[in-house]
Amino acid sequence: MYKTTEIASSDIPSDNPVHQRLLYPYIHVSTLLSGNVLEIGCGIGTDAEQFVRHGADYTGIDISDTSLQICQARFQTLDLHGQFCNINLLDPADATAIEHLGKFDLV
Repeated sequence: MYKTTEIASSDIPSDNPVHQRLLYPYIHVSTLLSGNVLEIGCGIGTDAEQFVRHGADYTGIDISDTSLQICQARFQTLDLHGQFCNINLLDPADATAIEHLGKFDLV
């Protein structure tokens, strides 16, 4: 039912050790669950890349078209797979769109 994995914090590249310590537990949890991750505010995909590299089925949302384009280009260059959507959760019309993305183990 659960995958077991060992992830060393050194496996998570980051110039910022605080960022590394904060992200590590979430990557570890996502690999223990079925791995469906939704990141709200995915930006240019720095964390997204790590989730996918550690086995997550990834969906990222952001309000910036530019950030989403950079994130998608990053995934294409690295041959990674994920779903990306421009959704503004502060807009009531967009907020209901998140319901159509599916169920997630980690948000």
